[in-house]
Amino acid sequence: MSNRITYDACIERIELLREKMMDTAAQKGIHDPLVLQYSQELDRAHNYILFLQSLNMDSLSKTKLM
Repeated sequence: MSNRITYDACIERIELLREKMMDTAAQKGIHDPLVLQYSQELDRAHNYILFLQSLNMDSLSKTKLM
C-alpha cells in the first residue's frame, strides 16, 4: 500500500513539474535556468518511478517462484 501511495504521489509530481516546466519555457524561453531546474527535477522523478517499478517487478518475480 505504501509503494502505491508513493507511486501515485510521484506521478502527480511529474505532472506538476511538467506543467511548470512548459509554462516557464513558454514565458521565459527554453534556455532559462528555471526550465533546466524543472527538467532535472522531472528526470529525478522519472528515475524514481522506474526504481519503484523495478522493486515491484522483483517482488512479483519472487512471488511467482514460490
